[in-house]
Order: sequence, then structure tokens, then C-alpha cells
Amino acid sequence: MIVDRRALREAVLGKGLMDDAFYVANYGERIPPGEPAIDHYVRVGHDQGYAPCAAFDPVLHEVMHGPTPPSEWPDRAQAEAAPPPVAEIFPNLDLKVAFFSSRPGRELTENIREMIDNPTRAVELPTDVGVYNFHNPASSDLFATIEAGRPFSFVRIPHGFWDCSSALDRLTGELENDPRTRSLSDAHRRALAIRLLAVGSPDNGNFAGDYIDTILDDLRHHPRDPDLLTGIAFKGYPTYEDSAFGQGPPTPANLTRTKDFTQLFSPHDRLYDATVWKRWALLGGLRRLPQVLSGRPLILVAQAFFGVLAERLQLPQLVMVDVPGQKTQLIRRQVLARIEAAIEAQLDQAPDRPPVVLFQCGASIAYWFILRLRARFPQATYLDIGQALNIWCIDLTGERHLWVRIYYSRFSEACGTGRAGLALPDQA
Repeated sequence: MIVDRRALREAVLGKGLMDDAFYVANYGERIPPGEPAIDHYVRVGHDQGYAPCAAFDPVLHEVMHGPTPPSEWPDRAQAEAAPPPVAEIFPNLDLKVAFFSSRPGRELTENIREMIDNPTRAVELPTDVGVYNFHNPASSDLFATIEAGRPFSFVRIPHGFWDCSSALDRLTGELENDPRTRSLSDAHRRALAIRLLAVGSPDNGNFAGDYIDTILDDLRHHPRDPDLLTGIAFKGYPTYEDSAFGQGPPTPANLTRTKDFTQLFSPHDRLYDATVWKRWALLGGLRRLPQVLSGRPLILVAQAFFGVLAERLQLPQLVMVDVPGQKTQLIRRQVLARIEAAIEAQLDQAPDRPPVVLFQCGASIAYWFILRLRARFPQATYLDIGQALNIWCIDLTGERHLWVRIYYSRFSEACGTGRAGLALPDQA
């Protein structure tokens, strides 16, 4: 259906369907500086399948009613009063994201000696294009680099992101076979798949606006920089069996989930195990982290309660940049500005002592932050530690993460943390 841009603008504005704040939060990275949201929507957003507001989805409207001119769209009040029954429209679609599952916890803990005896063994992923190795460096090597003051970054793209990307590809393919979507463009079908997955996983920030495609765009231009250590994982925590999925050689179904990864990275790329910080927690190497950080300006990007680490790990110089527990993706540009301000303040105080910036805020969003921060402040060090920091805050984070429930006794003994997750006296 050919779109009359003037009629589209008039309908969206006249029906009150343009919500600037919503549109910028979801698609702002695509909007050139200074361009009004309505101009971008009319020029680009409609063609990409973007929604002008939370209440109305033009793509879903087309699936339900067929191609209709914008003049026949509902107004804002009508859209808010009658939200589309997504579950009824697509009752047979699987909107769940299949996250990593592993062997029983008892088997993992009984075989922990295998991990202890092979602390730096790489995780292997054999594929049709070659064997990928996700390296596990010794914690002492990475900590020595921090202590030497040479700037570098450790980023992680873990299993959750790859599962979401795989689910998006799968659902887009399923929609292609639905006769109601035949009139949709490929872009509209993909946008619909993203929004359907957001309905199935409402707390999953990977499906916020254009976020997942933004990360895929970043990965297509990922720097092959020796000072950018890139962690990849298709499982949620280290296992005694150093296979990529923690369950022997990957099955055909598992290899399907790696499709985007193998298109973005080569077996010749130097890659690391994204679960290595958890591995160091289990092996005891993480115990030295507070000592390594003790003399450096320090910024932590995490939920506000992680601020207790300043006292618990005896790091009084710790500066917090707090993030929400969910959907940081929707305010990522505002959070980025706050991190930049914190780094600038540290450099103003000590220009010759650039800070170490730690992240516990969701791995793919940390990746988005780090790529942009290192371009502006290359002298700083950026480390996405993720849930490994939880070992000192178990009383605040709880044991909801599977790896914590399985391995609690091991990392508690190895890193000297008590039941509440407090650092023991010799920790610092």
C-alpha cells in the first residue's frame, strides 16, 4: 500500500497518536539530532514498522483489519479503550524465549573438581564454519593489567541476548507463514515479531523498541581491538564440561540459535568466555578484586543497592551510577549521560588516574554503554562483571539466579563470603 506522507502526518497528529516521549525512548537512537519525532515517524518510522505511541500499533492493526489508510485508524482514546487481544490474535505462536538449561545442579557440584583442575581451559563451540574457542584467562593476568594502569575493556554478549535474537528470527519466520501478514513488508513483519515477544516477555529489555536491532548493528561493526576483550556465552554459568551449551556437543537446535553469532564473528576472532567472572568466583580468583581496585578511582553502574559494596569491600572511593532493575534500554541515553558526567568528574579530580568503570546492569546494555564510552574516554578501563558481583550482596539480591543456588557453597568458600553475602575481614 502506497503511503501518502502528508495524509499520514495529518492522521497521526489529528488523532493524537504521536507520543513524542514514547517514540524517542523506543527509537531515539535512529532520530537525527533536532528532527521532531513526527517528522522521523512520517519519513522513516512508519516504513520500519515503528509504533507512534504505546496505545496503537499500525502493523498489528493491519494484521487485524487489512491495509487501511491512516484516516481510518482509531484515535488515541479509542486505541487506549480497546487494546488488541494479542493472545487471541496469535494463539498458536510461541512467544517464550528459551533460555539456557543445563545439567542437574547435583551433577555440576559433584564435578567441580574438573573445573578446578582446568581453570583456563577454553569453552569450545564446533560449527559448520569452524571451531570457536571462548578463552578463560587466569584472573591474575587480567588483574595485573588493571594494576598496571593500562586501559582496556571487557564486554559480554551472553546467552540471554543470543536466545532473544534467535527467538526473533524464529518468530519472524513463523509470521511469514501466516496469511494475515502477507501484505506486510519484511521490516513490518520483524517489528511485529519484536512487539509480540515483548508481550510474551514484558520485563525483557532486549525487546524494547529498536534495541535488539541496535545491538546487532553494533556487532556488525564490532571493533577487532586487542584492548577490547569480547566475552561470548551460550550458557548462563560455567560448567565442569567446557562445551558451549554445557551439555556436550551442540545439537542442531542449539546450532540454529548460534546463527546470528556465526554471521557476526569468525573462528579466527579472539573471543573470551562471558561467564569467566563467575568462574573466578567459583575458583577463588575473584577474592582479590577489591584489593586490585582499592587504589583506583571507581565507578559502578548498577542498581542502587549495590552501593553497599563501598563499605563491604572497603572501597570508599566508589561512585554509583544507579540504573533500574528492568528496561534500562528505554532510558539508556540518559544513563549514558550520567556515566559520562561521572567519568568527567573523576578525570577533573585526577587527570592522570583514569577510573575503572564496573557494570552490573544486564550484559547487552553494558555492551552498548562500553562501546560508546571507550570512544569518548579511551583512557578509562571498562569491566562488565555482571552477576558475579552478587556474591557480596546475596542478602540483597537473593538466590533467584540459578547459578547462585547451585554454586553457593563453592563460591562462599572460595571467595570468603558469608551467608548474607558480606565480605569477610580478610577480603580487602
